[in-house]
Amino acid sequence: TIMGLTNGTAYAFTVRATNAVGTGAVSSASAAVTPSAPVTPPPPAALEDSATVDPNGSAVVQVGCAASARACTATVTMFIGGTQIATSREQIAAGKTQNVALALPLKLQRKLAADGVLSVMVVTTIDIDGSQVRVQSTIQLTAPPAQAVRSASLKANADGSAVVTGQCTGSAVTRCDGTITLYGDPSVLDARAARISRANERVVIGTAKFAGAAGTAVSAKTALSAAGRKLLQRRGAVRVTPVMTFSGGTRLDNELAGFTLSMMNTEQWLRRAMATLYVGGQPRMDLNILLDQAKRRVVPWNVAANRIENTIIPQRERARQRVAALPTPPPALRPITTLLLRAFNQSLQANHAYVKWLRSGRAEDTKGWRMSLRASATKAKLLRQLTAAGGPYGIRVPSATNFWP
Repeated sequence: TIMGLTNGTAYAFTVRATNAVGTGAVSSASAAVTPSAPVTPPPPAALEDSATVDPNGSAVVQVGCAASARACTATVTMFIGGTQIATSREQIAAGKTQNVALALPLKLQRKLAADGVLSVMVVTTIDIDGSQVRVQSTIQLTAPPAQAVRSASLKANADGSAVVTGQCTGSAVTRCDGTITLYGDPSVLDARAARISRANERVVIGTAKFAGAAGTAVSAKTALSAAGRKLLQRRGAVRVTPVMTFSGGTRLDNELAGFTLSMMNTEQWLRRAMATLYVGGQPRMDLNILLDQAKRRVVPWNVAANRIENTIIPQRERARQRVAALPTPPPALRPITTLLLRAFNQSLQANHAYVKWLRSGRAEDTKGWRMSLRASATKAKLLRQLTAAGGPYGIRVPSATNFWP
């Protein structure tokens, strides 16, 4: 070992041996050599602020090997609270940046999916020919988006709030993360014109965050906004369109149906319902007369069948749609809405049975009349409940023949 040399200066060396006999001759000079300072490995490239996480459960960290004539060996270790949770070693070419994947334990994957984010410490050691540089960083892991939300449903409450539920599906580390927004417009039933009237308004009447880990049921509850309350006070009822949006590629497997929101009191709702149902004329009597004429062969059976199929059934279908579009009633009136829809469904079943009989050529109707009796019983119960509910407000219930269904 020869000390005291100057870096950058060329030296040639000769040697001679000395022992008990004496000192030998000087050797030939060596080739010239130039000493230099020890090689210090370049530092690794800066880590990203947050590592990405793959749906397969691996955290991916970017590590760089700064410009050098030699490749780097990068060892990346991840810690939480001083406990090592994952480590990985990769060869990185000189001057290149490479992704290093660290497999996360299943328990940690599930925690990340439940919490959404997780703070971890990452220690990266770069080794170049035995010389090392160590870098330590604190980064945030973010759960990747889940595959889908399935079986989504919405329940509207009388106070203007709404609860949305669904099943989040995906791998253990993924998460459903999004927003439910309720858009309202004054699309309420215009009873006089018997149609839905629309105005050029769209108001956010409620919003809520919707989040949860894959493999769990997730839910969100919206509250009626000030703008929604103002719109309801002005219009009485609004048509609500729910829209769900998600971060990342999470999809919604089924669309949420719109609904009508109402803050009406009992009297207001009953008057709206009565105006919806009363159509003028005598629809039930007209059908009975047509069936009687068909039985007596005054009207050909195919003519009667066509009239029921092309006129009466479509009218009842439209009337049922108007009933379905009625605002949400006060809780005490909800049994009436159930009877309304049941009466329509039973009447339509009877109508279809009449058409089938008239087209069959059989002398006797064996099914339609039984269905009609059942519909009449439901309708009679409905009229009794409407009369009892409307009596305190002086609401008149027309005769059964002037009522849909």
